Amino acid sequence: MASNSKNIAELLNGDTTLTATDIANDAVTADKIATGAVVADGLGAGAVTATKLGAGSVTNAKLGADAITTAKIADTVNLGRRNIIINGAMQIAQRATTKTVAGTGYWTVDRWNQNMGGLGAFTQSQNTDAPAGFMKSLKFDCTTADASPSANDALWIEQRIEGQNLQQLGKGTSSAKQMTISFWVKSSKTGVHVVGVFDNDNTRSISKSYTVSVADTWEYKTITYPADTTGTFGKDNNMSLLLQWWLGAGSTFTGGSLADSWAAYSATGRATGQVNLADSTSNNWHITGVQVEVGDTATPFEHLTYAEDLLACQRYFWRTTGSDYHGIGAGYVRTSSAVRFYIPNPVDMRANASMTKSGALRCASGTSTIDMTTINAAWTGPRGSMCEFAQSSLTTGHGAILHHQNNTSNYLQLDAEL
Repeated sequence: MASNSKNIAELLNGDTTLTATDIANDAVTADKIATGAVVADGLGAGAVTATKLGAGSVTNAKLGADAITTAKIADTVNLGRRNIIINGAMQIAQRATTKTVAGTGYWTVDRWNQNMGGLGAFTQSQNTDAPAGFMKSLKFDCTTADASPSANDALWIEQRIEGQNLQQLGKGTSSAKQMTISFWVKSSKTGVHVVGVFDNDNTRSISKSYTVSVADTWEYKTITYPADTTGTFGKDNNMSLLLQWWLGAGSTFTGGSLADSWAAYSATGRATGQVNLADSTSNNWHITGVQVEVGDTATPFEHLTYAEDLLACQRYFWRTTGSDYHGIGAGYVRTSSAVRFYIPNPVDMRANASMTKSGALRCASGTSTIDMTTINAAWTGPRGSMCEFAQSSLTTGHGAILHHQNNTSNYLQLDAEL
């Protein structure tokens, strides 16, 4: 230590102050600095830059409360609801849980429309076979095979989306954004499958493919679609975008190269490479966990409660049914031949709905209870509906209750689907 002290004294030439000019370049190395020797007061403003931080060195424990503000978060990070899809976990199936059909329509799981022309027949069902973290999937079982589809045959499952729910994509503007689709799929048939996107407002489309690699195994898929600066979406409740998972197609749709760039719609190339799920009655296909979000990155699926999914679906369709006597609406006996009821909707519906029923409902008025079998008229609105049933035995002016009669086959439904 005496030798070191002498050397330092000589370096200082009697001056007790050690300055930067007295220290050679690179003389102070990391192993010469004691633990805790460098404190905040010893660091100049801006001295610690991003290049001086090791990968993973800033952890949760190193961040103070409220240290990250919204101003520091990029616009591309969605802090609210991310998923544009409704009922992507296939939780809600108001119409039925299974249906064998060879045609177009909403048959089982809510918001998922089957578009079918030719290609045999399939049983569509809400199924309990699902990947970890999910309870349900939408399943297609081929029940009538068609190994040689005609040119215009086509089968896909789709979700149709309102324009006012798509404005965050900025489509048709210079700030248009990419869109990423993610989902879980399981199929007995391996090979190329196609997911098409159709812009209904501007008649534009694009298709991308994914591959089922292993038969009868759940696989997670992500597909990113480029931004489209041509054609804006309507800012209303009409159908603007259709997302289509193809299951089979004829040569009209499979000819040429896959149309994997945004362009004016053409049938050619919409489903090029798509395997034919209808070529054998042993084929089946499942899907669940569908998410569509802004940007080029698929984030974990945004799970909603059953109640949240149900209300979102009931904007488009709802059915009142049950194995009890629960009430549907209240009203009065308007004339000697008609009784009128007001029926509130569980949520504001997309548009004025069409009202239909199956079987007889029950009306209680005074001391009388009669079946309601014929709807004379219906007036529907987004928040509720008025309907009038024929009757011949109730007292004019009396109040009335419309209710179920403990029969699950009888129902009243309102449909405002796209």
